[in-house]
Amino acid sequence: SCLTMRLAQMADSLLFRALLAASVLGSADLWRAPVLLGPASWPAVVVAMASAIWLITGFALRASTIAFAAAVLVAFGWLQTAATIHVHHVVWLATLLAAERGRFPARSAAFVLSLVSFFPGVHKLVDAGSPFFDARSLVHLIRLKSFEAGDVVPFALDRHPHLLVVGGALVIALELAMPALALWKPTAAGCVAIALHLVFWIAFRMPFTVLLVYVLVFFLEARTRRRQGVASSSTSARGMALVVVVGVSVAGVWG
Repeated sequence: SCLTMRLAQMADSLLFRALLAASVLGSADLWRAPVLLGPASWPAVVVAMASAIWLITGFALRASTIAFAAAVLVAFGWLQTAATIHVHHVVWLATLLAAERGRFPARSAAFVLSLVSFFPGVHKLVDAGSPFFDARSLVHLIRLKSFEAGDVVPFALDRHPHLLVVGGALVIALELAMPALALWKPTAAGCVAIALHLVFWIAFRMPFTVLLVYVLVFFLEARTRRRQGVASSSTSARGMALVVVVGVSVAGVWG
């Protein structure tokens, strides 16, 4: 019924807003911004935190999404000048949410997240010195990450260099396939994203937790598609989605 669909849409929006807000409220990078940037950064941090809380409440939803997108752009953009952080997707997704006036931007959000995997695959493919194509480099990288973590190499992966190269090629292939999967098979995209995160977590001790929680977006998109087909967006939202995709693409190519 219309009521059931409306309630489901509201639940999807709330869950998506909660993911974005949690990424800000739980960001260790943002909490240490005053240490990296000095006391002058406190207002940007406080505003970002406050906008995240406002976003969850759902009060004045359209205004809260715009305020949140602006606040994280300033806070994370400023922080990026002092440290390398991997939260760009939060800014892009917040922009999409604002364009949709608080509705869950199912298809565009899933596609943008797929690009987060796609461009690392592109750079691995075109980089002639990528360790993913060299058994000795892969073994060295795995041993280095294990040493940094103060642990032994998991599953003795360093004893199987040729298998590692096959695995590295498979990782690249899956990363390159993510946009197509996100558009046509979002459930498969979610499963692949989980698999890729597990590989990097186990082999290279890189959990990318901030990105992992967003795997849920692929499954929400799949459910939305089953429930109502490909949801239509307003002209302004489609235009903003295009801007975001272009922006992510430029950032990805730039490296």
